[in-house]
Amino acid sequence: MKFAVKLASVAALAVLTATLLTAPTAGATTGYIPTGSVDNVYNGVLTYSTSSPSYLPITGWAADADARLSAIPVRADFSWTQKTCRVLVGCITVVVGQSSLTQSANGYRSDLIGKVGPGDLPWGAYHGFTFYSPPAPVPVGSFNGEQVCLTAVNVGGGSNKSLGCFPLVYQPIV
Repeated sequence: MKFAVKLASVAALAVLTATLLTAPTAGATTGYIPTGSVDNVYNGVLTYSTSSPSYLPITGWAADADARLSAIPVRADFSWTQKTCRVLVGCITVVVGQSSLTQSANGYRSDLIGKVGPGDLPWGAYHGFTFYSPPAPVPVGSFNGEQVCLTAVNVGGGSNKSLGCFPLVYQPIV
């Protein structure tokens, strides 16, 4: 009886060892590219009704299958432009200010419950992000265009993924 118990223990240990040796390690990467989306995009434009453009929430989600249950960084690159037109010369657009923000995509999103990534593995519900448009680094009136480019930053193998570049359009609440 003792021999059978020891034999079963040795067999279980052998199976466990084989599983650990063949399973990918926690730091192993497969080279997936992040994925995600940005909310409130209509016809390629981020549009919001707000009483103050400096408090514009830019929301969405991002995840990377290399770390599917972990938050990944998302970067928001803002730029302010001035478009000037002259007779006989035409129009030119010049960037007059820039600002970048980075944060972890770790906010709760109920719309991600049940969503799956590669291999039909669930993402989990904690991949949301919210950025607020920072105040322009140039005086009001010195720009007439504003844009944000959002990037899901890769973790592990693969590369970063652009979630898109969008002009920001404010519709003031009156």
